[in-house]
Amino acid sequence: DNSARPSTHEAVKVLMAQFGERFDFLNCETFHAYPALSVNGPFDLCFVDGDHSYDAVRHDIQLCRKLGIPWIALDDADANSPGVLPAIEAEQLMPVAWFPNVCLCVDNQSNKWAKRL
Repeated sequence: DNSARPSTHEAVKVLMAQFGERFDFLNCETFHAYPALSVNGPFDLCFVDGDHSYDAVRHDIQLCRKLGIPWIALDDADANSPGVLPAIEAEQLMPVAWFPNVCLCVDNQSNKWAKRL
């Protein structure tokens, strides 16, 4: 659980100091996240690092889409988590950048200008 790691809490402090009210850290299962997120938006980007199964990743992407979040970064987008890449493909996200184990995608369905990329 990433939220239990001291490094996560340190990163949250840094991001809160840098971005203030523009940054929000929510520590819960994404299946329960919509009520909290729907009142706090809009959001520019969501970093997804949860259950890496195909169905769970698709649910996370669909939640981002429901919230109108155009940029989605997905952790563990590699062979070690076989559900992530197929879910990105199934949800028709467009990968725009790759970092070690992270894929930054834009959602063509919720972001009109992304269709021009």
